[in-house]
Order: sequence, then structure tokens, then C-alpha cells
Amino acid sequence: MNDRLTSEIERIRSDKAIPALDEANVKQGVILRILNILGWDTFNTNEVRPEYPVQGGNVDYSLRIQGANRVFLEAKRPSEDLRKHQVQLLNYSFADGVPLAVLTNGLNWWFYLPLQVGSWEERRFGEIDLRNPDVSQTTTRLTDFLSKENVSLGIAVKNAESHLATLWKARKTEEILPKAWEQVRIDLDDILVELLSDEVNEMCGWQPDTDQVKRFLDAFMKPVLISPTPSAPPVSSKHAMPKQPNQSFGSYNGTKIVRFTFHGQTYGPCPWTRLLITLAEQLHQLHPSEFQKVLELRGTKNPYFSCNRQDMRNARLIGDSGYFAEADLTPNEIVRRCHALLTLFGYSPDDLQIETA
Repeated sequence: MNDRLTSEIERIRSDKAIPALDEANVKQGVILRILNILGWDTFNTNEVRPEYPVQGGNVDYSLRIQGANRVFLEAKRPSEDLRKHQVQLLNYSFADGVPLAVLTNGLNWWFYLPLQVGSWEERRFGEIDLRNPDVSQTTTRLTDFLSKENVSLGIAVKNAESHLATLWKARKTEEILPKAWEQVRIDLDDILVELLSDEVNEMCGWQPDTDQVKRFLDAFMKPVLISPTPSAPPVSSKHAMPKQPNQSFGSYNGTKIVRFTFHGQTYGPCPWTRLLITLAEQLHQLHPSEFQKVLELRGTKNPYFSCNRQDMRNARLIGDSGYFAEADLTPNEIVRRCHALLTLFGYSPDDLQIETA
């Protein structure tokens, strides 16, 4: 099965026509082929029931074991934004007591545990992009969550619950980290102020004002949104405000960010890693249906972005996108990746303005 599934995924990855397919062709040319390889008899309507009737509508496919609905699968065309359809699918699944649900446009596959507690977003335990260069990982996850054998034996649900628990911990940790950092900063405030004051005294010969040191630490440790204008149009290079010439690569290492601006929003002092994550979060908000393109950005060995934090040395979650960015980078590397991100989504590198000191 793995060899056949790997070959099929490679075929899909290389087929340039798939992104332009309509829903019917996606079902026939992608989804049913994958289900068949995963062990489902796609010619047996007692096993793979198309247009399964539910209260309020129909589900594209119900995957059934001995007459019981085990998986609801809803299909859309590749250009469709899946977020618009997840609530309906999950309402159908919850009402029917179906333990697994899949929403896919042929390229992106989103997996849910509809009967779990939490918001619909919190019940999404997995996302698979068939264009992910790590085909072996894609093959493993499709098999874990959707093979007929695993679904029939209940292993798919156990795999899903384990994956969701890991993802929940990662999400919760990402949520708690800023609060924990604030507490650490409070606990260490006196120590940091004292150390920094002593360093200033040693360098310039006088003791700085304590409040001034505290203000500096507050500004440096946490980026500040200086001029939020969420509804502002993208700042193109033609109409960009006057700015200092970009620094050449090689000059960012050893510097600190004073502020940076993109898409009408300006942020105050922050670490270099925060620049990359903030830019990625903004691009995800601006282009949610296209954001999977970040997986195309790769270095010579490792991906710049991934759906799996295990791919990276120091992974940072990008908002609520489900994607991770590598954070173990130099300032020069971060700027290069920011420029690659901008180019990928049709912006100019000059649309990101960085002021350093």
C-alpha cells in the first residue's frame, strides 16, 4: 500500500492541471484514487456511499464499515477555501455521531474528531498538503488516519486522538508562553534592571535612572503595534513612504530592530524572530486559502516552513495557521526568508521596511 500511495502522491504533486480542476474531477481523479489505494472499495456503495443523506443536506462520501458510518468526507475544488465549509461538515458529523471527518480540496486534507469537546478549530487534529516535499510523512499520515484497516479496527481514531493531544499541548504551550514569559520577566525584573544598570555604569561612568531602564526592557522584550490600520490596502513599492535604503545582506547581524512596517502596520522594538513570525501571521490573514504555498520554500536541506514541528530545530507556530517556522536563524537568514515570503505572495521585498540600530 505504501509504495502505491507514494507513487500516487508523486503523480498528484507533478500534475500541474490539478489546481484548476472542478469538484467532480477532483473526486474522480484524486480522492477516489487515494481512497482505493487506502483499501476502500470505491465501487461498493455500501462501503463508499456517495451523496450520503443527512439532516439538512448531503455529505459527498460516507465511508462505512458493516453498515455503520465511520468517516464523513466532503470534497471541494482546489481553489476553494476550506474554512468556509468546515462548520457544515462537522455539524453533519456530530449530529450523525460519526467519529472522523475529512474536508479536502484534493490537495489539502483537513482531519477532524467531531465528537471531541471544544470549538470546531480545536477538533481539527491534522492537516495534510499533498504538495509537501516530505512524501513519506504524507503517506504515513494518510494511512494512519484514513486507511480502511485502521478505521475498521478503531486504530484511526486512536491515532487521531493521540495526534490531537500532541497538537493541543503545542497550541496551549504557544498560548501560555507569553504569559509565562511575562511572569518570568516580573520575577527577574529586579535582576535584569540591576545587571543592565551596572553595564551602563561600567560603559559610561554613571548610574542610569531605574525607570528608564525598565522602560527600555519593556520595549525591547515585547513588540509594540505602533500604527494599526487593519483595513489599509497593501503598501506597494510604487506608493511606499520614503524610507532609508535597504541594508545589504551581511549588515543585519549584530543589529536590533527598532521598528518594522508591512501592510500599513508598524511594530516597535522586537527580537528578530518575532519579525519573521509576525510577517507570516499577516500573510496568513491576507491569503488564508493560499498559505500552504509556504511549504514550497526550502533550503538545501531543511524546509523553511512545515506542518510538522519535528522537521525543525526550533519550531514556532504561526498564529492559528497550523504551520511552523524555523526560529533558529541569524538576522540575515530571517531577512532572506521574509523576502522569500513576500515574493511568494506577490509582494516586493521593499514592501517590508525594517529600521535597525
